[in-house]
Amino acid sequence: MAIEARSKERLESPQVHTGYVLLWALAFLAILGTAIAMLDGVYYRQVRVQSFPAPRQFPQPRVQTGQRAQLRALQKQQQSRLNAYRWVDRKNGLIQIPIDRAMQILAREGTQAYAPLAPAQALSSPGAGAERLMTPQAAPTGAAAAATGGKP
Repeated sequence: MAIEARSKERLESPQVHTGYVLLWALAFLAILGTAIAMLDGVYYRQVRVQSFPAPRQFPQPRVQTGQRAQLRALQKQQQSRLNAYRWVDRKNGLIQIPIDRAMQILAREGTQAYAPLAPAQALSSPGAGAERLMTPQAAPTGAAAAATGGKP
C-alpha cells in the first residue's frame, strides 16, 4: 500500500534548468558591475589627482666609494676591542679582558665557570646581589678572581 502511494507521487526531474542559472549569473554580474562603477565614481570624486612633471634627466646614481677600506677599518676596530684590556666601569672595578684570555679562564674553571657569583638566597631583592658583590670583605672567586689576579 505504501509502495502504491509513492508510485503516484510525481518525482522531480534530475535536469538542471540552465535558464534560471544563467539568469542568476547575469543578475550577479550586473550587481557586481554596478558596485564597481559606483566605487570608481566615489574614488575619483574623493581623491585628487596630482600630475607630476616628468624629470628631464634622471639623476646620477650615488655610489659609495671606499667600502673595502671602511670594512677593513671596522674589522680592525672590532678586533682591537676584542683583544685589549680596558676599563668598562672604573668606579665599580669592571674591566674588559681579551677574548682569548676570557676563554682560557672559562676553560680552566670548567663546569663552575657559569655558576652564580652569589648564593640564591642572597638574591632575594634586586639590589642584594649587587651589594654582595660590591662589599670589600668578600673575596672574588672563580672567573672574577682570575680576571683580577686574585686581588679584591
